[in-house]
Amino acid sequence: MDPDMTQFTHDQIESLKVLNSKDFVPCTYPWIRLTEKNVAGDYTFCAWINKYIGHIDKDNTENLLTVWNSPMAIQIRHDLIEKNRTSCQNNCKVRNYMLDTFLGYDDYEYETFDSIFLENLLGVAKSITDRSSEISCKPITLALFPSNICNIRCRLSKMKKKYDGNVTPRYFEEIKSFIPYLHELFVAGGEPFSCKTTRNIIFSNEVRKCNHLYVSTITNCTLLNEDIIEQLTDIRLGRVVFSIDGITPSVYNKIRIGADFEKMLANLKRFIAYRDSGSLNVKITGSNFVIQSLNYHELESYIEFCHALNIRASASLIDGSTELSSCILEVQRQVKKAIQRAKELKMDYSLTSLEGVMQKIPAYKDELRKRAIMENLFGEKIVAKAKNLFDKHEYTKKIIKNMLTGLLYCDKIIAHLNDKN
Repeated sequence: MDPDMTQFTHDQIESLKVLNSKDFVPCTYPWIRLTEKNVAGDYTFCAWINKYIGHIDKDNTENLLTVWNSPMAIQIRHDLIEKNRTSCQNNCKVRNYMLDTFLGYDDYEYETFDSIFLENLLGVAKSITDRSSEISCKPITLALFPSNICNIRCRLSKMKKKYDGNVTPRYFEEIKSFIPYLHELFVAGGEPFSCKTTRNIIFSNEVRKCNHLYVSTITNCTLLNEDIIEQLTDIRLGRVVFSIDGITPSVYNKIRIGADFEKMLANLKRFIAYRDSGSLNVKITGSNFVIQSLNYHELESYIEFCHALNIRASASLIDGSTELSSCILEVQRQVKKAIQRAKELKMDYSLTSLEGVMQKIPAYKDELRKRAIMENLFGEKIVAKAKNLFDKHEYTKKIIKNMLTGLLYCDKIIAHLNDKN
């Protein structure tokens, strides 16, 4: 380590608070994080930004920095500096949550980190306070999507499986050069522990020996056996998020097709036991619950389930489906009950998540109605393909949306004409 950096001062540590601050820009993700959003290699800053900032093939990851300061990346940062959030989705969690993009360290740890990491960390913080749209520093968080291989099949998953779990070795070889600069490496996909490439990344020597690197992932927990957990004990874990869409066998097994609730639960409790004993060094343990027609009645019990295990619970409404149309009022009632339970249990993060769901329900009802009309007109598959196209091409979406505005309300027009007749 550089002798000049061995004394990381209190003021320098304090300056890093800007990484989780909204004082200078509404969201710091575009200054901190580079995200591979899908298996095809489309990159953005986070999951809640509608626009891609560039594309990098799996065998060309040495060029990652070309998208970090691409024209679109610079434009998104500029827009946020001007408090223009048109690039962000309406359901962006940053609107409601405090930022936690930087997980932080104990003060004494900074003196053990390499200067190359500390200098980049301070540089990123300065780029935020300077409100720079083009930045010379490297990202401190890298989120990867190596493959979408999964060992189970969720009932509503439309993800087409690409790759057989063996991604070209160049993919990670080129990424290794970024690891010395990273605060967090987030590895996702279908099921990370069913993908050979993902396992090789998480358990690589480069990751293990990097003492400032947090490793984060989202898992369905079905493969998280004792051997995997033992290997994780050597790693600084950041966010480990469990996808839990049911808390009883009858519901869970219908949603997570090919999985077994009791096996998942045993794995989850084993992980929690390792965490609570101190054998696992994990910063945040969380869970996701996608509200759908088969499980909305379990929402309140899900909050209690997570509280018992000291897991940070979050929930969201199912996307790309009209299945909640006939029960949305009951869903709303169940969300209210879950909110009340979260208040009683003092689960602040879960409360924020549930209140966000409640706020979205009026607009969600409207979207359900519009989608039902479009599916009646054009069919479910065509509508799904159109949505995927719109997600990638904002300008195309705007043109088509203007053309179809009248069609979205054709049910009312037809009803009115029928009444006239």
